[in-house]
Amino acid sequence: MAFASYQKIQRVMIEPTSRCHLACPMCARTAKGTTRKDLVLRELSKEDLEHIFETSFVNQLRQVQLNGNFGEPVASSQTLWFCEYLKKRKVPAIEVFTSGSLRTPDWWRELGGLLNQNNDLVRFSIYGLEDTNGIYRVNSNFEKIIDNAKTFIKAGGVAQWEFIVFDHNQHQIEKARDLARSLGFSGFAVKRSRRNKDNLKYKLTQTVNSNTRFADEEKYHRKYKNWSEYLKITPITCKYVDLSKIFIDFFGDLWPCTWFGFTPLAEPSSAFRSQTESLYQKYGRGFNSVLKNSLPEVLEHPWFNEELEDSWKAPGHRQCKRFDICSQLCGDAYEHTSGPGKNYKVERFNVPSSKK
Repeated sequence: MAFASYQKIQRVMIEPTSRCHLACPMCARTAKGTTRKDLVLRELSKEDLEHIFETSFVNQLRQVQLNGNFGEPVASSQTLWFCEYLKKRKVPAIEVFTSGSLRTPDWWRELGGLLNQNNDLVRFSIYGLEDTNGIYRVNSNFEKIIDNAKTFIKAGGVAQWEFIVFDHNQHQIEKARDLARSLGFSGFAVKRSRRNKDNLKYKLTQTVNSNTRFADEEKYHRKYKNWSEYLKITPITCKYVDLSKIFIDFFGDLWPCTWFGFTPLAEPSSAFRSQTESLYQKYGRGFNSVLKNSLPEVLEHPWFNEELEDSWKAPGHRQCKRFDICSQLCGDAYEHTSGPGKNYKVERFNVPSSKK
């Protein structure tokens, strides 16, 4: 079966750049406290974005999200232009994910004038208050983040505060929620991330607190002997298929999801990297480029059209080229993601009538 047909795509997440000023310790772009030396710093150009989001394709979309694995969308020189481009073509919902620590008030004022409808959203990823946000968000400026958020909201923009919980900030959840409400954010989301579960410095200890515990821990341990067995045999239900969604990275390569888009630049010794390298060896780099090929041509490629979904039904990647990233992120008993779902709890605040 096909992963997705061109005509049915309704949502796109795009990574407009690999640039970012932060050095978050567990981010895929960071190594030994600084940007990885092997990370290519680039952004999709205006011409690239126009090529990918040509008129007939844009007309069928319900949502476009600016996010990714390696870059800060606000760092792209094309972000304001791109949001305006999508608005003029009447895309119903546009979302931007950001640390909020870049750009001038004038820039944020302009973005607020663009993303001012109830289906639009800027997700400010703020992991604490003034004394804690910078512990993980290295090189961020809390005062500037708050000023930028206030400017964006005052200009009419719709904003949500995203709060990943760590041991060092979990005592501030209520204060951060109250601050978000007072500043005019439309909502406050508490996220539990798997990445910080076992890290000694940036950990999140398991507790009975519903704000911090992970989903499905007991189910996983009851059903599977170990992690290796889980990856090989767990049933897989792709989250992006259910959303009619695709991901495009800063090279212009199309992947089934943002998590798969991380694998070409994963640690060289990891199974994620080696399995994707095997894919390149079979089909060549660029087989999934929507800059070198049309988007329909990429989705009609044998890997997208048949092999990927077939791999989800088979017992293990060695026999059927199953990819560990699919098992880990979309397996049946272990909710690894911190996006909307079991490890994500959002409280909506009253939205002014002008934004409804």
